Amino acid sequence: MASGSVLRIVKQTADLIKAPIQVESLVGQGTTFFLTLPRSQDLQAVVAPAKDTYLRGLRIVVVDNDEIVLESMARTLEEWGCRVIAACDWVGLEAKLEMTSSPIDLILTDFHLDAGLSGYELIKRVRKRAGAQIPSILLTGDVEIRHGPESTATAVVIAYKPLPYEKLANLIQETISSFGAQASGGA
Repeated sequence: MASGSVLRIVKQTADLIKAPIQVESLVGQGTTFFLTLPRSQDLQAVVAPAKDTYLRGLRIVVVDNDEIVLESMARTLEEWGCRVIAACDWVGLEAKLEMTSSPIDLILTDFHLDAGLSGYELIKRVRKRAGAQIPSILLTGDVEIRHGPESTATAVVIAYKPLPYEKLANLIQETISSFGAQASGGA
């Protein structure tokens, strides 16, 4: 992704969460950007487990090429009682999928992955490998990614980063519930 695109995404995200950005630049030395975020008064809200146990036992595939984001998300899902298969890319995920025969309940992936692979393509590969339509959430910091023909055709929910963990827990529950209703001929 070009640096201009990254800066635009950071600016759009900062605007969404009303976080000021400051810039310091020295000719020939580079530019530093500062993003100021308010400190949370409630540390439990940052890592609060899901209120209910509706996530407990779910097998969730998590893919993100940012290892820090991947570790954080996997750890949080495990604290909620989920069984997580986490990988930074398709090759790592495929190797882990080789070692399990348990059905996957949800795919949670970043949109922009390495090696030119999109989250959509990763979802298609996992579903093909499993031989099943698996509920899927595509996470992105790019607010220009919108629901469209590809997300509708692939039955993928798009969510925008940053996504607080409580909202993530609710989104997982809603995605699995609505996917089940669609599969059974419901709404």
